[in-house]
Amino acid sequence: MNIAIELPDDIARQLETEWRDVPRRALEAIALEGYRSGALTHRQVQRMLNLSWWETETFLKERQAYLRYDEADLAHDRATLDRLLAKGITIQRVPHRRIILEIYEAMCRYQSESKTGPDTESFLEKISAVTQKLSGNRHSCLRS
Repeated sequence: MNIAIELPDDIARQLETEWRDVPRRALEAIALEGYRSGALTHRQVQRMLNLSWWETETFLKERQAYLRYDEADLAHDRATLDRLLAKGITIQRVPHRRIILEIYEAMCRYQSESKTGPDTESFLEKISAVTQKLSGNRHSCLRS
């Protein structure tokens, strides 16, 4: 699909001065908003922008478009982790290790912005237990 955007000349010149590649920036803005709204998946953003998985992660993280993750996702990941550990698979081989640690960091940021309550505290306690299994260290941003 091709999309044409009409801009007043002065605004177009200003954007061309500020942004070297206005069409690319417009495409990135559409991809970003699509991801934030849930209309696009990580993979779709990756395809739209012709990026690798990790480049897409970096793109989204730099723009504070974080992974959607709730208690059901955490429960599923914990069950998977427990199943893998029971089979003797080492934690270094768990594919989502980095993502889980980043989720915990995001939850700590969320809490530090005073967006906290009993549900957040409970969620942080659960994810802290997972990060302890992943790294062997107790990570905690829980308020004492």
